[in-house]
Amino acid sequence: MQNGDLVHIPQDVSLWNYTDNGSMNVVKTEKPITGIFLREDAANTLRIYVQGRESTVEKRHVYPMEYTAC
Repeated sequence: MQNGDLVHIPQDVSLWNYTDNGSMNVVKTEKPITGIFLREDAANTLRIYVQGRESTVEKRHVYPMEYTAC
């Protein structure tokens, strides 16, 4: 994947961020959502832009969206 690619995140996937005070904020997706791939964060995690903010997600839960010509 390249920076800016659209990605699909299924239902019931954990998205997390570390706050300024060092705690972790975790949100689970309630339905499938679309995000924007930003970069690989570690060997098994990615940074994505989704729901109005950057989040970390496990790589195994992220699927590239297919592009079709109109």
